[in-house]
Amino acid sequence: GEKDRLHGKPLFEAVVQLARERGLGGATVFRSPLGFGRNSILRTASVLSLPTDLPMVVEIVDRRVSLQKFAEEIRLLWDGGLI
Repeated sequence: GEKDRLHGKPLFEAVVQLARERGLGGATVFRSPLGFGRNSILRTASVLSLPTDLPMVVEIVDRRVSLQKFAEEIRLLWDGGLI
């Protein structure tokens, strides 16, 4: 979600910066109007509810072996999301 933090900065930003530092092929962040995660709480950008913690998706592209290695590194830093 938008509010997730790692070392004081937005988690999605930290993940993208780390991917860049590791030399991965590319990364894009998407803000989603609707979704749920591990805890099954539905998050929505509905007009009736103020969107304060919308889902964030970080898409990273590279070779499979590089992505697997990076995913393991991320798991050590953050265990609250889905990879």
